[in-house]
Amino acid sequence: MNRIRKGKDFSRTIRSGTRAGGRNIVVSVAFQQQSENPEGLSPTRVGFITSKAVGNAVTRKTVQRRLRAAVASLFQEDHFPVGDHSSPAQDVVIRALPRSAQVDYHELRSDVAGQWLHAMKKMAQRDRTSMTEMAED
Repeated sequence: MNRIRKGKDFSRTIRSGTRAGGRNIVVSVAFQQQSENPEGLSPTRVGFITSKAVGNAVTRKTVQRRLRAAVASLFQEDHFPVGDHSSPAQDVVIRALPRSAQVDYHELRSDVAGQWLHAMKKMAQRDRTSMTEMAED
């Protein structure tokens, strides 16, 4: 799994991407910009945000590890397109909400899968709408 590490990539994904949220997490998804990497698009990248509202350092790190493991297991099962040539590369930011510290791994995993798919559907709908508007002009 490739990770988002730069602040500008987090900001761009959150600002320009589509968002889907539940009680435990918020997922933001955006297509990668072609100009970011001159050698071409990298596979899907994932970043995690866990604020102090989630808990102390130990709790935040535990939540981050669970989220990372959930994403890795979903990738292993080919649950999401991860930057193969048939799908555009994505940047995904998963923000843990305070309630995520009280739920177990399986609930976090199902939330990640559900919210990610929901964000991807919203992004596809937004792209279809913008294509329709451009065709009408």
